[in-house]
Amino acid sequence: MSPLLHFNRQRLLAATGGVVVAGALFGAGFVTASASGGGNDSDGNAANGDGVKRGATGIVTTGTSGSVAPAPQPGRSIPAAFGAEDSVDRGGASFSIVPQPLCQGDLPPILAGSAIDLSKAGFALTPLGEGYSLRSISVRSESECDESGAPVGEPAVVVDTAWVHRTTGIEAYVSQRTAAEPVANLHTPYNGQVWADGYSYAVWVNAYPVIPLDGPAIESAGRPAAEPDPRGAEVLREVLTRLAPSVAERCYYEQAQGSWDDLGSLGVGDPRPAVPAGLEEQYSEFVVFTAPPADCNAAKLDGVGSFSASWGDRSGMSVSVSAYPAGNGPVPGLGYLDDGSASWMAGGLSFSVWGYGPNGPIGKDAIRAIASAMDSNFSAACFVTTRNLTPGELAVLGFKAPAAPDGFEVTSANLQATEAPGAGDCAGLSDADYYPQYNLNWTLEGKDGMVIEATASRHPKAGDQSPGFIFDGGINWMASDGTFYAVYSYSKEGVAPVSRDTLIAVARSMDPALDPSTLQEGGGIASVDKPLPAGSASGR
Repeated sequence: MSPLLHFNRQRLLAATGGVVVAGALFGAGFVTASASGGGNDSDGNAANGDGVKRGATGIVTTGTSGSVAPAPQPGRSIPAAFGAEDSVDRGGASFSIVPQPLCQGDLPPILAGSAIDLSKAGFALTPLGEGYSLRSISVRSESECDESGAPVGEPAVVVDTAWVHRTTGIEAYVSQRTAAEPVANLHTPYNGQVWADGYSYAVWVNAYPVIPLDGPAIESAGRPAAEPDPRGAEVLREVLTRLAPSVAERCYYEQAQGSWDDLGSLGVGDPRPAVPAGLEEQYSEFVVFTAPPADCNAAKLDGVGSFSASWGDRSGMSVSVSAYPAGNGPVPGLGYLDDGSASWMAGGLSFSVWGYGPNGPIGKDAIRAIASAMDSNFSAACFVTTRNLTPGELAVLGFKAPAAPDGFEVTSANLQATEAPGAGDCAGLSDADYYPQYNLNWTLEGKDGMVIEATASRHPKAGDQSPGFIFDGGINWMASDGTFYAVYSYSKEGVAPVSRDTLIAVARSMDPALDPSTLQEGGGIASVDKPLPAGSASGR
């Protein structure tokens, strides 16, 4: 099993609450943390390129100053439910609890009447002991997932607990799971993991004091003006020692200060020479670790660290990159490349490049240049690519463009094919059978401000034919060949939508086999029943 502590640059906003509860959510048995400086999108998410949530070996990052990113500030909270994915906004950094790609299964028969008896599952909970009070506890069973999302293999019992250190008020969150194979012992300022006696433990401490949101310390920005309790590091080490007293303090991987000079040791090339001229560095993050002495015989950390950086200018041009260990995640498959982004796996690393400006993506040539600077074998990677179809290709593929009704004209068309290479070393990869995919969109406009949008999409994993729906202003249905169609209308002037007869005429011009009498009355979206594989281009 891969280490429980993972690095993720995705910055997610948490719900606002009266106290910090964030660390309680060891929903999948491991946690992530990162610093995120500039390069954020409009939703406050750190610009990580393609929008895919990323997780890999590593933990709290160092910024360009070399300082360790702070833990979550008080005044924020995450819903107290294990198994969620959330983070705490801390102004320049984020701490996220990211679900491990595991499936929850049935628990062993641990109930004894109305009581829970973990010993029935052969599980011995490790309490923190004197000086700590238990605040919450949750039990679940997890195992690996098969391709259909069903649990397979030997399940692990997982117990999540939340504690408070009574002397300091510092919160500590522990996820304990059965684990026959050791994980690397790892320690950072606010997080840790350790393996001992058939259990792996993930630990996080919240060293910020609890401050009411309506207290005088609230700043105008809405964040409490508080500093972390310096005793947080002591509490973390004490918790790890109580969970695994047989593991010496010197036998942990320790986070070290990173810099651009560490890229070589991470197995990453320097992207800076390939970044478009005129862009200034917005931030850079380096996650590196010092290894424990050899005589500790400690499990090896999967990967040696992580890296991400971003550049931008006043015009709105932004470029961001990242590289992190792939760990024991999804089977290596197809990468993705388009005019504004690339993501791929090579040499045990997951790479991403993202670049957009005020006029759109920076182009494949610029993306390839940056990617090649980071990975010398980039050109050999297997990529899913998106291209624009020509109108002449539609008939060959079995598509028909919508016929504009009287008073309308087609004002725009976006016809895209997403394709995977199918020859040589790129043939037969795990996710290749999800391609090609086609996404076609037309806009038809009338002189009176009426607009009709028509779409057609198809991919090889479409589900069974659905009945479809018809309602005032729209139709959607799935054809016998697995193509999903939708036709709907709206008015720029706020008048009533076009008639159903007009929409049916447009729909039948795209799919002559459509029988409107088979459509169900009312709103709804017919959809495919098999999503694209996790990590595929569909997530981008």
